[in-house]
Amino acid sequence: ARLINIRFHVEVSKVTKNPIIIFISESITQVYSTVLVEMTKTKLSKADILKNIDAHRYILESIIEMDGEEAFERTKEHILGLYRIYCRIIPNVSKRDIKAFENRLSFMNPAERLAGRRRACV
Repeated sequence: ARLINIRFHVEVSKVTKNPIIIFISESITQVYSTVLVEMTKTKLSKADILKNIDAHRYILESIIEMDGEEAFERTKEHILGLYRIYCRIIPNVSKRDIKAFENRLSFMNPAERLAGRRRACV
């Protein structure tokens, strides 16, 4: 299941047909796959792993339905959830760091960015 998790990310990146995203995904996977597999095997609970599988399923459903906004929102929630999980199991991560990361992701809404560009252009 852990290797399927890694493969999921590479395959989703390929769907974008964006060579930069594909390159980054494959590079990260090659460098961190061993560490991530070992970490998930020893530190993540079964509930965390099942939540991760469900998140992937929901993201994939949105992609299949060609609902970019929903896929984006589900992916953002997935990233935040994983960030919280890894912060819990990796020492020396402060709550302030978690909050700062959440704030950065909260601005990643395509509709808000587009609206902001429109206002800037007027």
